[in-house]
Amino acid sequence: MEDIKVSVVMPMKNVKRYIRECMDSVVNQTLKEIEVICVDAYSTDGSREIVEEYAHKDKRVRLINDNRGSTGYSNNIGIRLASGKYVAILETDDHIAPSMYETLYSIGEKENCDVVRADYKVFWGDGDQRVFLDKPIVCEQDMYGKILSAKQDKKIFLNDMSTWAGIYRRSFLLENDIWHNETPGASYQDNGFWFQVTAAAGRIHYVPVSGYRYRLDNPGSSVHNPEKTFAICDEFGFIRKNLEKKGMFEDYCFVFVYMKYIRYISSFYRLHAELKMRFLERFSGEMKAHQEQKEIDWELFSEPQKKTLEDVISSPQKFYDEISSRQQELLEFMDKQKKVIQFGCGSDGIRFLSYMKNNGRISDIVCIADNGSMLQGKEIFGIPVVSPEKAKETYGKYGYVITSLNHAAAIKKQLCGMGVPEEKIEISYMC
Repeated sequence: MEDIKVSVVMPMKNVKRYIRECMDSVVNQTLKEIEVICVDAYSTDGSREIVEEYAHKDKRVRLINDNRGSTGYSNNIGIRLASGKYVAILETDDHIAPSMYETLYSIGEKENCDVVRADYKVFWGDGDQRVFLDKPIVCEQDMYGKILSAKQDKKIFLNDMSTWAGIYRRSFLLENDIWHNETPGASYQDNGFWFQVTAAAGRIHYVPVSGYRYRLDNPGSSVHNPEKTFAICDEFGFIRKNLEKKGMFEDYCFVFVYMKYIRYISSFYRLHAELKMRFLERFSGEMKAHQEQKEIDWELFSEPQKKTLEDVISSPQKFYDEISSRQQELLEFMDKQKKVIQFGCGSDGIRFLSYMKNNGRISDIVCIADNGSMLQGKEIFGIPVVSPEKAKETYGKYGYVITSLNHAAAIKKQLCGMGVPEEKIEISYMC
């Protein structure tokens, strides 16, 4: 085989339903000088046998065993065994566009990059019912097409952290001792890898081309598993330990605490109700310690974020009771309205839709309003996605549920500006 340009590491366990689409997308890449390292945690559903079929036909495919059952360990095995100049990670329930790795590799070589990352699409459904949603990799448009580093601008930590949306120069990873946390199962190990990469890389290039296709409707989830309640906490402990070991914590302390808040509050909203209070108590204790050590830069937080963090620190029980009350108010609001318009179908919106579907209430939603023109005209779970104006024109008699916590205040202001009475607007704190 010619010199390998990209080594594709694929951790896997019991993904028979998705593995063929994933494997087809990688072995048919326009970049032929790749190797495919499938690391299997002893699948029992036939996934392993399917990959063996591909390995028999294509010498670029290798099948390795993971005897620990850890996604972090699987990724690390792949990186250690890789012989490509760059390493990519591909989750085996997802797939990629045909030219993804050729595009990223070409830019990496031209610009001498440590990291090249690109836009992606999330999707759900199959066949004619499959819906795609474009996701930008950057938080600001002017970050595309230039060489960036956290040393110059820590704002790049606010960019999408999805580690599978890029490629990484293997020598850069080895030189900087960057590895995944090898905790059991598949729980947040990408957070530690992403933070280490972003902190250490001197040459990061973001590309406005969509290559990765990330599945949102895999039923496997850890949000109901008590053993996973504190997995995000363990991961941020891992990140801090690595930063301190490398003498980098002082430089990245403030952004570390801010990103920790973002991940913790997201995890809190996603947890099953029975697990929320346990998690919130630890959340509060850790943030209180950061405050005492003067490790919080309040200037990084928006006003709503400041209030939330202050409430969590001062009284986790009171915060929990307020959120529970708001959730109950939302359910009562929906019962009163009979039907509602959902506003927002980003990550929060998709989780809300899944919650409604799983609880037999998906028919309560008459349409989804969204400001993104790319989604308008499509359907999600059979529900039409329309512009806010169209939603008001067609379904104006119904109430609105805002399903975007980060943009809730702006959306509420938008709706009120359109003439929607405030009493017909509620914000979801369900997910």
